Amino acid sequence: MKIVNLILLILLIFIAGCGPSITKKNVITGQAVYEKDEIVLNSEPYIDMIVHDDIELKALARHLTKQCDTDTCRIFVIYRYVVNFDYAEDIGEDVQSAEETLELKTGDCEDLTIVLMSLLENIGVKTYFVLAENHVYSLACNADKDELVSYIHSMHSYKDISITYYDAFGNENCIVMDATAGSLGYPGYDAGVIGEKTAVDVLTEDVEVLE
Repeated sequence: MKIVNLILLILLIFIAGCGPSITKKNVITGQAVYEKDEIVLNSEPYIDMIVHDDIELKALARHLTKQCDTDTCRIFVIYRYVVNFDYAEDIGEDVQSAEETLELKTGDCEDLTIVLMSLLENIGVKTYFVLAENHVYSLACNADKDELVSYIHSMHSYKDISITYYDAFGNENCIVMDATAGSLGYPGYDAGVIGEKTAVDVLTEDVEVLE
């Protein structure tokens, strides 16, 4: 019986090598483990650090957004909180946890994205991780454009406001959330990152090319 199982395992691995890459949620079939999608592999060091259910993060996010009645308001307030952290150039391979970034009030694009997504997820706002060639950021969904513009104008008298939306995984109105934009940044601001941008669903590890 062990020999038969071994032969089946070898056959499954051989067959899998001829097919497309499969993301983590589908990697195990029988006893065979297939190769993960390259985008997922590149994203995993970061998305594994995103926290969806943490009592302290939830308490902080709720405190920050206690005056909010809509997800748009929550997205704006949480973004404005994180975007005021100091941006630090990536000088190593270590990835900070959300708690570490909150304590240090500084981090690179990965660290700031992790804490931003973690805070939003803990109050029920759906987010996606976005991987670009030399940058990472996130999307936050269920934002109302007109309401968001009014919040942005209340912060600064911008002449032109450009909010970048994506329909990611069938979720409409998912706006760009780049926490490295600096203190004058706002939700929806696209810093002009060129090249292919790919969204990853942190929970399922599904992948969707945005552009």
